Amino acid sequence: MRKNVISVINVKLEQELCTLRAHKIAKKITVLEDRCQLSIRDAVYVLQATLEALNFNVEEYVINQTSIHRCREIYRRERSELIKLRFKESAPNYVVVHWDGELLPDTKMRNTTVERLPIVITSTNIEQIINVPQLERSTGKEQAAAVCNALQEWGLCDIVQALCCDTTASNTGRLNGACILIEQKTRSQYNISDLTKKAIGEICVFIIKFYVKAWFTCPLPNKSPNQNLQFIKDMKLYEVFDREISRVSIQKLCNLLWYLTEEAAALSFFDDSIPLEVKRQMVKALKKKRQNIRPND
Repeated sequence: MRKNVISVINVKLEQELCTLRAHKIAKKITVLEDRCQLSIRDAVYVLQATLEALNFNVEEYVINQTSIHRCREIYRRERSELIKLRFKESAPNYVVVHWDGELLPDTKMRNTTVERLPIVITSTNIEQIINVPQLERSTGKEQAAAVCNALQEWGLCDIVQALCCDTTASNTGRLNGACILIEQKTRSQYNISDLTKKAIGEICVFIIKFYVKAWFTCPLPNKSPNQNLQFIKDMKLYEVFDREISRVSIQKLCNLLWYLTEEAAALSFFDDSIPLEVKRQMVKALKKKRQNIRPND
């Protein structure tokens, strides 16, 4: 009698362990299907086939679209909390907030899109998405509210030091733009030091004297070769006034000169800002180089 009872208990324990293993397997498969962006309907078929292949009784488990969707939501919530916890353990001293509205596929209805606002914060060696909320309308007020809510949820309101966005009216409007509204809600973070004010002034001088002209003329391919050469010369002369800005500007520009091949340099013949005498010298240089090329080269 005692042996029979022990045998029954062992069988039940084995069944419970088997059921527990099945639940763990089902959960892992559901999470994997979510990461692979498998639809909920297809996920149901895959999960059922997997359990059957492992000799589990599918009738003992609740496998339908609702349960799969619920399991995915739980996993996403747990994953989000884990990412947030790890981020807070090594939180930076400052952050720059970036946002930009995008039309993204709706997660609830097929073949439809919704307006969402990806919100990203950056700092030293850090780039983290903190939220991608859905917006009813892309107004400055709604975007500002979404950004501030995300910052508050992550505990970042006190360390925001800069905002980065495109220059649409909803972002840069003087009264109801997202930037001005966010700044009003986090105004205490923008008390900058005298050193920072001096650095901002130096950047503004650089932008006004050099960068504005380069920005508006850069789409013109015939002016690019001469413009880049002249910009490097100007930055070299500017070294007398600000050595650091001169050094960084020349370094960045030199990294972008890979396109300036001999073929691209020929576009300068169509640049009306280059004197005719210089173009004649360019023609002479080309002829001289052509004469030096051997027939077998």
